[in-house]
Amino acid sequence: PSRLDWLRMHIERMGGAYIATVTAFLVVNVRVEPAFIPWLLPGLLGGFGIRYFVRKYALEKSRVQAMR
Repeated sequence: PSRLDWLRMHIERMGGAYIATVTAFLVVNVRVEPAFIPWLLPGLLGGFGIRYFVRKYALEKSRVQAMR
């Protein structure tokens, strides 16, 4: 893969690992009602975060390379 593809995949995979870690921590250690909140909230917020950082870094770098 190109450097831009690598960067995009790296951001997505590291973000996914972070979401999984936070989800596991919340499910085991936090008691809230309704009980599905710790299962859904990290994925929803993390998904938006991943999208933001992919757009910010990977797509920004592709624009810079296109200008060269």
